[in-house]
Amino acid sequence: GRARAEEVRGVQRANRLRAANESIYFVAPLLQGFCTFALHVWRGKALTPSMVVTTLVLFNTLQLHLTKFLALGIEFGSQAAVGARRIQRLLELPEARRAPDAAPDAARGVGTAALTD
Repeated sequence: GRARAEEVRGVQRANRLRAANESIYFVAPLLQGFCTFALHVWRGKALTPSMVVTTLVLFNTLQLHLTKFLALGIEFGSQAAVGARRIQRLLELPEARRAPDAAPDAARGVGTAALTD
């Protein structure tokens, strides 16, 4: 019913955020490189191959650590928080009581009759 629909909306929202993060992961280095090198040329400085390669390597390192790992950390952190809240609610439920006349073996379906040949 209502709880399931709310859960589906939450999963869809998480998937949209994950897709947005993945698109940023692939587009960010292009935008970073373009803006950096365009600003460098606009200021009247020359681009050298060694500077371009070094800059792109550093951007790729930042891309992996800042866009991928940070986003995964946030995603897994939020999932852990949701899981912890669910476990906490489960632990706060009142305990079920066993009927006073039920023996532990009877609860498991084990008979009390002696085994004979």
